[in-house]
Amino acid sequence: MKKIRLASLLLVFGVLVLCLLSIKTKAASVYSNYLNAKKLNSGLVYEPTLILELNDLDELNDDANKCITSVILNLDNNLNVILGSETYQFNTFFDDYLKGKYIPIVRLNNKNVDGFINYYKNVYTIYDLMIISDDLDVIGKVYNDDATYILNSVYDMTSIDLPASRFANWEYVSGCNRVGCNILMANATDSNLEVFTEYVQAMSKVCWAKGDSLLDNVNTLASGCYGAVGSSTANLKEAISYFERSGWNHAQYVAAHRGITKYCNENSLTGCLAAYSEGATHIEVDLQVLADNNIVLCHNSQTNFNSDKNGWYFVNVTLDNLRKAKLNDYNINYSETYTTLEELVNNMIKTDVIMIIELKFDNGSIEAVDNLACIENFKRIMDSIPGAYGHFYAITFFAPLAEKMKQLMPEVPLGYIGGARSGKETTLNQTAWGAGGGHKEMYDYANKIKFLRHYNIGLDESYTYTNTSGEYYSNLTAGFYLARGYVQNTWTYEDTLHFRMQSSIATSNAAEECAYLIKKIDNAKMELTKAELASGKVNVKTYSYNGWESVKECDIIILEQDEKCAKVLLYYYEEEGQYGLYSNIVNVDIK
Repeated sequence: MKKIRLASLLLVFGVLVLCLLSIKTKAASVYSNYLNAKKLNSGLVYEPTLILELNDLDELNDDANKCITSVILNLDNNLNVILGSETYQFNTFFDDYLKGKYIPIVRLNNKNVDGFINYYKNVYTIYDLMIISDDLDVIGKVYNDDATYILNSVYDMTSIDLPASRFANWEYVSGCNRVGCNILMANATDSNLEVFTEYVQAMSKVCWAKGDSLLDNVNTLASGCYGAVGSSTANLKEAISYFERSGWNHAQYVAAHRGITKYCNENSLTGCLAAYSEGATHIEVDLQVLADNNIVLCHNSQTNFNSDKNGWYFVNVTLDNLRKAKLNDYNINYSETYTTLEELVNNMIKTDVIMIIELKFDNGSIEAVDNLACIENFKRIMDSIPGAYGHFYAITFFAPLAEKMKQLMPEVPLGYIGGARSGKETTLNQTAWGAGGGHKEMYDYANKIKFLRHYNIGLDESYTYTNTSGEYYSNLTAGFYLARGYVQNTWTYEDTLHFRMQSSIATSNAAEECAYLIKKIDNAKMELTKAELASGKVNVKTYSYNGWESVKECDIIILEQDEKCAKVLLYYYEEEGQYGLYSNIVNVDIK
């Protein structure tokens, strides 16, 4: 009897403990509001984010802070905010100085990360918060704790010398993607910053750079970074003021939709190689899996979409049989058959073109996902081709494919297109992604970011194009997601109007029309007389998307000047494409 009573008491005590723990969790302070990114009123089509590394409390009282969206906080091992010789309790500091004004980004290391996870879950939960660390293991620890909800993370690479080789940066992109990190922060003074930025953002990640001086902050923006980090609000505000003219601080990426289709068969090897010749920065292709586990390029699930063979489903046909089909959606005189994934990759990795690989795979059907193991075979093929990784990222409509990618190929960036279907619906009105299948609920910022973070995916959406009216509708929340590390790309434009749209990578059915438009202004050192410098104009070499060199008249924007030298930006307005473009910082010797 005593044993029963003792057991009962222990049970009651256990229940009370659990209740107290539950009460403690429920009693945690929660701040669930989301801030809009600050409008900078610059001329940049895709406005970057300005981030303050807080070392001095007075910076928050500076009038220039109206341009600041996020604030990086240095925390000690007890999670106190460190400002010089002063420390502040994190929750008090947030409530007094940041709440409703800035997105906090807390700096973590292997000594304070466990305390942060516990504190965040049990003491103060701030939905609109990010972390930063120079340790990917720390970032991974937070990402893998499902109960610790944060927006995103920043990998601090400011102590790393960036490689001169473009694709050598795959090491950093893949490492970050494994731990759910979408923002890479480099040193603004690194001589290879432009190479780093161009590649990282071509892979659908977000690049920030940190600098101490005004010129550092200008260099960050001129190098094309989507985020400028500094310790002076005044410097950051002045830096953005040099970009008042309409245009881009780096050339917009152009993805040839299914290759070049104006004069080639879509999703053909000819069309993909033509995209390279026309100067596209990316190609977008679609994959289908075959009955013998081979993978080929095609948008639809059947061969009658683009060949002379009707009624063949890819999941029911082998490669040997499929080779009998001829593509005919453009010109049967090419005598092309379906391109395999191996053929595509082996050719494209010899170029600088990034492959955007859409995982169609019979619309995510059970046959493709489970029976034919499409993602397992995708991985097998990519693993077999030396150098393939770093030359592609993936996008998909389908939840099972996203789940498999996260499990089997976590190093590969993945983009969410929209639609959110599993391939297993019984009606077309059902959706697969989001809580309870609630893709429709993802117009809510909180649910959408939770969804993106869970699948570790980026956005491949930001505009809706209507053929009936011929108008483009801008998603005005582009800056909202960008500030939180989710870069927005688009599908699919029929003309070159995308150059005037807030889209990092514009997928285009008219990529060939971009070939001779200006992609880069030469930033080599030059000599000018005082009069020439004062004129505000200079003829300089430029390069088009397909590499064609031509001399164009550019405007001169003076950053600093003395009697012997100057540092300037150059600006060119492309009349045909109707967009502006800035150079990197150019050094000028004054004759």
